[in-house]
Amino acid sequence: MKIEINYRRLNIILLKTFVLVVINILLLSGFIFSQGIEPFGLDGMKVNDIKFYNAYLFAATDSGVYRRYIFNDDSVWEHIGLENKKINTVYPHDFGPVSWTVTAGVAPTFTPGDSALIYCACDGWIIADTGINRNEILEINSMDGFPSPVICGETYAAGGGKLFRREISGWYEEVFNIGIGKVNVVRASTVTGDVWIGGETGIFAPYISKSTDLGDSWLTTHPDLGGDNACNSILFDPNDTSVVYAGMEGLIIKSTDGGATWNPTALTNTPYYFYALGYVGFINNLFAGGSTNSNEFGLYYSNDGGDNWMQIQPQKNYTGISGLAIVPTAIPEVYILYASTFGVGVLRLFLPITDVNDGDILPGNFKLFQNYPNPFNPTTRIKFTIPTPLSPPFAKGGKTGGFVTLKVYDVLGNEIAILVNEEKPAGSFEVEFDGPILTSGVYFYKMQAGEFLETKKMLLLK
Repeated sequence: MKIEINYRRLNIILLKTFVLVVINILLLSGFIFSQGIEPFGLDGMKVNDIKFYNAYLFAATDSGVYRRYIFNDDSVWEHIGLENKKINTVYPHDFGPVSWTVTAGVAPTFTPGDSALIYCACDGWIIADTGINRNEILEINSMDGFPSPVICGETYAAGGGKLFRREISGWYEEVFNIGIGKVNVVRASTVTGDVWIGGETGIFAPYISKSTDLGDSWLTTHPDLGGDNACNSILFDPNDTSVVYAGMEGLIIKSTDGGATWNPTALTNTPYYFYALGYVGFINNLFAGGSTNSNEFGLYYSNDGGDNWMQIQPQKNYTGISGLAIVPTAIPEVYILYASTFGVGVLRLFLPITDVNDGDILPGNFKLFQNYPNPFNPTTRIKFTIPTPLSPPFAKGGKTGGFVTLKVYDVLGNEIAILVNEEKPAGSFEVEFDGPILTSGVYFYKMQAGEFLETKKMLLLK
C-alpha cells in the first residue's frame, strides 16, 4: 500500500506546534505582558473589592461604594453612596426580569449591635441585614448569590464564622457555622446552582465547603497543606463542575473531582495571601492576585490550568491586590484585567490572550479588526493579522510576511496618520492611535498588504 504524505499539511502542523511552544515560553517568561499595568482611578485609596456588572465596575472602599463605566476612558469613578462607611465587599446583581441592584457588606466602626452590616441600593440605600445578630457578627467579609425576583435576595453573606442566606421574605437565616473560625469567601455558581465557601477553623486549619441544595447541607473538606493556612478565594470552571481552584495563604490548590480532594498547583511557597482568582476566555488561562503581610503586590498567570505559573512584575511599586475583575472586549482575543488594591486604587492591564486550540495563533487570512474602544477619546487600539508564511501570496520563496501599511484619514480623504508602514511577519498585531489635537467626528483607517485592502470607520468623541 502506498502512503501519500501531505507535506504542506505536515509543515503547517509542525509550524503551529513550534509557534505554540514559543508562545507558551513567551507567556511564561512575561514577554507578552509588556509591563502594561496602569492606574485606573481611585488613586491612593484602599479598595477592598471590585466587581464587574452591566458595563460598570463597582468598587468597595473605606469610604463607600464607587462605580465606573468602563467602555469609555473618559468616564470617571462616581461615588454612589454609603460615604464614611468601610465597605468590605460589593455584589451587583439582577432582580426581576429587567432590573438590577447592588448589595454591600460593611465593616462598621460604630458600637456593636447598633451598626448595620448590609445595605442594598433601592431608590437610595436601605438597611438589609434583618435576621443577623449584630452583636455576634461584627463585619461582612464576602457576598454572592443568584438572580432573584425580589430586590437583594437570594443573597449569601459571610460574617465571622457564619454564612447567612437571605430569603425572599427579606430575612437572613444562618445556613453554616464553623464556630470560632472565619468564612472568608462565598461564591455561587449560576451554572450549577452550587454554593461554595472557604476560610479557616478556630485552630487555623483551612476548610472548603460546598452545598448543592442552596445551603441546606454542606460537604466540607480540610486540605492538608501543613502549617497555618486559610482559603481566601474560590474559582470554579463554568463548563466543568469537577474543576475548582482555591486561593490559599502562599499557594493555589486545585480539585478535579468537584471539591472532594485537593492538590497544590505549581504555585506554592510564596509569601502571598491569594485574595483573588480569575480566568480569561477559557478556564486554563488563570490569574491569581494577592498581598503579603507587608502589603506587597502579587499577580501570577498560568495558561495551562496551574501546571506552570508566571509572576507579573509591574514597573512601579504597587500595594497588594484585594480583588480581580476580568472583562472581555469587542476583540475576541483581548481582555482587560482590573485589580483592586490595598492602597493605590484600581489598576488595569490589557490581556492579549489566544486559546491555543482556536487555530488563530498563525492566522490563515488577513484581517482588520474594529478599533477599541469606539467611540474613543483621544486614544484607541487597532488590531490586525497577517497570514502564515504558507498562505498565499507569501508561500513563494518562504517569505514570512509582507509589506503592510495602516493609515488614518478624515472624511475628506486627507491622510491624518501613518500607523504602520513596514514589513511584518505572520501573526497578530495591535497599534495605538492617539488623536489629542483632532476634532470630534468620523475618521477612517485603511490597511493595505499586497492585494488585501480594507477600510473601517471609527468615531472620535470629545
